[in-house]
Amino acid sequence: MVLKRTNLSEHVVEEIKSRIRRGELKEGDRLPSHDRLSRELGVSRTTLREALKNLSLMGILEMRPGRGTHIKALTPASVLNPLAPTLLMDRATVDELMDARLYVELGTVSLACRHAASSDLEAMEALVREMEGCVCRKDYRGFSDLDLRFHFLVAHAARNRVLGRILDDIRGLLSQLLREVVLYLPGMAEDGYRYHRMILKAIRERDPVKAEKTMRRHIASVASAVRKYRRAEEDRYGEETPAPASAST
Repeated sequence: MVLKRTNLSEHVVEEIKSRIRRGELKEGDRLPSHDRLSRELGVSRTTLREALKNLSLMGILEMRPGRGTHIKALTPASVLNPLAPTLLMDRATVDELMDARLYVELGTVSLACRHAASSDLEAMEALVREMEGCVCRKDYRGFSDLDLRFHFLVAHAARNRVLGRILDDIRGLLSQLLREVVLYLPGMAEDGYRYHRMILKAIRERDPVKAEKTMRRHIASVASAVRKYRRAEEDRYGEETPAPASAST
């Protein structure tokens, strides 16, 4: 049976993770060139790049333009979690995660309108001011971290631990991808700041209808940007001629 490219990509992900677990690859190590690694693993360079991209999204690799691909600082979860590579392998599942995020966040923002305490509002206001500073300085990495914290503050204000835990899991799987979208697509941080300011205003006014409407528009905008970013990445790497299989595999 001929394996699909996605299955081959998953195999490469697991092989590199196995090498890390065995101590053959350590934090800071640089991977061999794509040509050499694709020959070792018996896959095309396209399949290899797909696998490396997913390992980067999982926080295991860091792809440095002009300096190669390196092993990042590792946590046990990043190497052992069997769910992340499966969920981040294809566009359809990312779309499903974005859909799940939408409905969870519609629930949390509606509940936050009812349950947010003054301390919650103060924390959100302080965070939105920090976001404004990041936008003015064009500190998009800092903005991305604040973006994540803002949504967790909304979930905390909802006073629903189940929704908060679900959102935590979804955002954890999407966090690296969302960070890359903010870093590489112009205008994302500026749009995000405006939406967060409007969401905060609706929560402060205890208006769940306005809050849900604004959150829906915000997440739809992010989902559209994610699709645009992933298409650009696919076009960038494209299809290539498969590398010859290694005699040892």
